Amino acid sequence: MKNITFILFFMFFLFGCKDTAYYYNYGGMKSAEELQKEEDIWLARKTLEEREKYRRNVDTCYDRAKTIQKRGGKKHFNVYYNDCMKELGGPIFEW
Repeated sequence: MKNITFILFFMFFLFGCKDTAYYYNYGGMKSAEELQKEEDIWLARKTLEEREKYRRNVDTCYDRAKTIQKRGGKKHFNVYYNDCMKELGGPIFEW
């Protein structure tokens, strides 16, 4: 029985793990490349001012989320980041 469990566990890691980084998405998993492509498509439809505002919001939210985590935040970084983006009115590309 232990051998079967070990083999199944080994097969999970052998065939279940991917090379690219995957981030938790509330509806499933997306690769970093898929998320970048989604963001690029969204940005291509915006004006220059909207793009600059979005980039500033990204920088602000990243800094805020890191600061909260350093001060002892108990939630995952992405939760703080997404909350900040909602507050600033930016789109949320689920990580």
